[in-house]
Amino acid sequence: MITLSRFRLIAVGKVRKAWVREGLAMYAKRLPGFQIVEVKDSTPSKEAEAIEAVLLPSEQIGRAHV
Repeated sequence: MITLSRFRLIAVGKVRKAWVREGLAMYAKRLPGFQIVEVKDSTPSKEAEAIEAVLLPSEQIGRAHV
C-alpha cells in the first residue's frame, strides 16, 4: 500500500523568480499533495502571525537554511 504525504510550502511574499516558480511547478507535478501557500510580506511579527494562522494543527515549522 502506498501512503501519500502532504507537503505545504509557506512562502512569505509572492514567488517572483521564474526559476523558483518552475521548480515549484515541477514538485507539484511529481509530489501529489504538494501545496504552496503565500502569505503577505510585512513586518517580521506580522509575518509570523500570518504563518501561524495558515498552519494546520498537525503541521510543524521547518526552517530553511539560506
